[in-house]
Amino acid sequence: MRSPRLRASARRLLAPALASALALATACSPATTGDIAGGGGTGTSGTLDKSAFVTYAHILMTATTASSALGWKTNGVQKATGTAYLATLTNDTVKFASSSPLVTFEANNNGGTTRFLSEARLLVDGQRYSAFAFGIIGATNANYVPNLLLAPLDTLTPAANKAHVRFAHFIPGVAPVDVWSGAPGAEVKVVTALAYGAISDYVDITAAGGAVPSINVIVTPTGVAPGGGNIMSIAGISNIANPFAFTLALIYTASNFSAPSSKSLGIYLER
Repeated sequence: MRSPRLRASARRLLAPALASALALATACSPATTGDIAGGGGTGTSGTLDKSAFVTYAHILMTATTASSALGWKTNGVQKATGTAYLATLTNDTVKFASSSPLVTFEANNNGGTTRFLSEARLLVDGQRYSAFAFGIIGATNANYVPNLLLAPLDTLTPAANKAHVRFAHFIPGVAPVDVWSGAPGAEVKVVTALAYGAISDYVDITAAGGAVPSINVIVTPTGVAPGGGNIMSIAGISNIANPFAFTLALIYTASNFSAPSSKSLGIYLER
């Protein structure tokens, strides 16, 4: 399980224990996990001759209370438990059969019988993925019920002095956004009209280091230039470096949607 580095305009927020796949993080458990219960799982047929590699990120909020730790299950096999809000279970091997590449992913109450989401996704043999559990447990708005975003990692190398980055929008209630990034005072728009629950394509952005010791990320309503209407402005980011790849997740820093604290950025190191 890992914790993302969370950035706020006024301070650095680091979870005590997300993100690989999200995040630059301090390891608090082994980076590679396997099944902790069960055998080949249910919902499969044929020999489990294929494998994919998944990092799971817990971005599930709750309607009125703090979110609890999650357990993860794939095709009926319980994986490791204890994933805190904004933390990850990293590089898990998911076995499946050539004849059954549709794999069911479940997030539950830390290995218990309460299931918060169950979604089936097609996997490709040998592919690495980031899997984000997001939304609001107990939501009355159908747009915010728990869901799973499964996003494959690519293998492209960024250009010199660039970092390979994609952005994901997990802030319920916030309309589509534009994202700006770059050296302080030289930010350019890198993503347009990113909707809630969506993830952008990878883009190469100015990396921190060398002549540019840190970068800024600014999030605005779609069509609005940076200024007084910013949704968030994250300054002084020094860990988005060349030649690495990241997912930068727009999140609330607290998991209770009725008191979600501030909007921030989860920095998930992917490779």
